[in-house]
Amino acid sequence: MGGSPYRTPYYYDFKDKNKCVKNYVEQMLNRTYNMFKYTNLPDTIPELFLEMQLQRNGCCGVIKHNNELYAVYGALGGVLNEYYFPRNFIVANPYLNISETYTINEDCILFRNDSEIQGIMPMCCKYASLLVENDITMRQVIINRRIPIIIKTHSDKEKDSANLFMNRIEQGENVIAITEQLANTIDCIDMDRSYSTHLTEYIEAQQYVKAQWYNELGIRMLHNMKREALSESEISANDDAVRSLPIDMLHCRKKAVEEINNMFGTNISVEYNEIWAKQTELSTLSIDKQKAEIESIEKSIRIDNEEVNVSDGDNDKSDETEDIPDTDKTVSE
Repeated sequence: MGGSPYRTPYYYDFKDKNKCVKNYVEQMLNRTYNMFKYTNLPDTIPELFLEMQLQRNGCCGVIKHNNELYAVYGALGGVLNEYYFPRNFIVANPYLNISETYTINEDCILFRNDSEIQGIMPMCCKYASLLVENDITMRQVIINRRIPIIIKTHSDKEKDSANLFMNRIEQGENVIAITEQLANTIDCIDMDRSYSTHLTEYIEAQQYVKAQWYNELGIRMLHNMKREALSESEISANDDAVRSLPIDMLHCRKKAVEEINNMFGTNISVEYNEIWAKQTELSTLSIDKQKAEIESIEKSIRIDNEEVNVSDGDNDKSDETEDIPDTDKTVSE
C-alpha cells in the first residue's frame, strides 16, 4: 500500500539472529517497564524513561540541574571508597549542556536497578538467544516436512522432466503420462518421517525456556515436563526463587527513592504494579495456607499422641489390677 503511514507486513527473517533477539527482548521489556508504579515523580523524570535506563543500563544518576530533578545516563568512576566502589558519577548530556562529575550521595543519587547494577538485559538476551536458536530449528523441521521424497536423476533432461512431473501434480492434474525411459531412470529417496516427534520436543523446549524467563522476572509460568497434573505444593514450591529478583529490584528502588527524598526534599514512593503485586499476594496467601496446613497436621499428630498416651496409661492400670491378689479370699483360707 503505497504512501501508507503504517508499517508494511513482511516475511520474518529467522536467519537474522540479531534482529530476532532484539524483537524478543523488546517484547519482554514492554512487559517489565510496567513492573513498578511511582507516585509523586517530578515531571522532569518520566516513569517510562526512568525504567528504561534502570532495566537496560542497570542504573542511572538522579541530579539537580536548574532547580529541576533529572534521571540521567552516566558512568561510574573516580576514586574507590572503602568498599572498592566508585564514588563518582560522570555525566555528559548534550541536551542539558552538562559535562560534569558528581559525587555519589553528596550532590547526586545512584539509582540502582538491582544490587549488582546488571539490569535485566543480560538475562533477557540469554533467553532470547535460546528461543531464536529453537525457532530456527523448528522452522527447518517444518520446511523439511514438505519434502515427501527426493527424486534422483542422471541428467539435466531427466531433472527437467521430473520437475515438470511434480509441477503438474501440484497443479492438480489427475492423469500424467511419462515415458518408459523416465520411469526406469527415476530413483526416489524417502525422507525421514520422524519430524513430528522432533517438532514436539522443540515446542516443549520453547515452552521451557519461556517459563524460565518469566519465572526469573517474577511471573510464575508453569512448564510441566512430567506430562501430568501438578499438585498445588509442586506449583508453589519454587515461589521464593521466582520472587527473588523482583524483591531485590523493589528493594533497590525503595532505597534510592528514600535517598532522593532525603537529599532533594521530594515525596516519591514506589510499589509493585498490578500483575507483580498480585503475584506477591498469591505467594503470601500460598505461604499462609501452607503454614496453616502444617499447623493443622502438627495439631492432629499432637492429639493422636495424647490419645495414645492416655490409652497406654489405662492399659497399665488394668495390668496392675490384675496382679493384685484377692486378700479376702486368702484370709478366709
